[in-house]
Amino acid sequence: MNEEPDRADDTFSLFGTEERVIAEAEAIVRQLQDVARGVGGLADSYRRSCREQQRLVRLSDRMQHELQSAKSELAEQARSLLALNEVLRSESEQRRLLSDELFRMAMTDPLTGASSRRHLFELGNYEIGKTARSGDPLTALLVDLDHFKSVNDAHGHIVGDEALKRFAELSMTLIRKTDVFARYGGEEFVLLLPGTTTERGLEIAERLRQTVAGDAMPLPDGEVRLTVSVGVASLVPGDTRLEELLTRADRALYEAKAAGRDCVVVDRLSRLPAD
Repeated sequence: MNEEPDRADDTFSLFGTEERVIAEAEAIVRQLQDVARGVGGLADSYRRSCREQQRLVRLSDRMQHELQSAKSELAEQARSLLALNEVLRSESEQRRLLSDELFRMAMTDPLTGASSRRHLFELGNYEIGKTARSGDPLTALLVDLDHFKSVNDAHGHIVGDEALKRFAELSMTLIRKTDVFARYGGEEFVLLLPGTTTERGLEIAERLRQTVAGDAMPLPDGEVRLTVSVGVASLVPGDTRLEELLTRADRALYEAKAAGRDCVVVDRLSRLPAD
């Protein structure tokens, strides 16, 4: 009678143990499921990260390619700009040289290399203004090559041009850098001598006359000899323009021609006290 209850207790005890084991197993399974979900989440995150890394790598490659292309394009543009800048620099230099040449042509007599008439008046009026302020003397020599037409008639204009150039070369050896030597027209020339008295101007004129008279330009069939007449005038009170000074030098030159040429005459207003 007492053995039956003991079996029931054992049976109940066995079921309880199995239930605990099953419950523990279920708990383990649930934990494993949680772990699996976590691993799955990590796997998904890893996959997304890999895809993002791949996208970033592709984006980086594309950006590198675009940057390289942009760098090449900028380098090409830089080369083009440098080439354009060189062209512009060369063109600017050519324009400057052309401008200098045009200025030189306007300021210089093309045959003799003397200053042009225009340049003479620009420099002359400047010197007169400076002299008016400083009180320094200023003397002009107006020189005419005697009977020059006969040189052209006898030997031709080419020889005549060579004679003019030779005269210009001789004249330039007698003046200072501060002096002005200009072709006034045809066979007439002007020497403008700043800071030079009438007496000193007369000395220079006489030396020029003697130098020209003593020179001979050789020709295949002979030689050409020239003489010059010179009118000398110095700035006097009341002179304000170069024209006034040259007008008086021209009157003195006319007197020199009337006296037989190959001589020097000083303007009456500029004559030395001894005259």
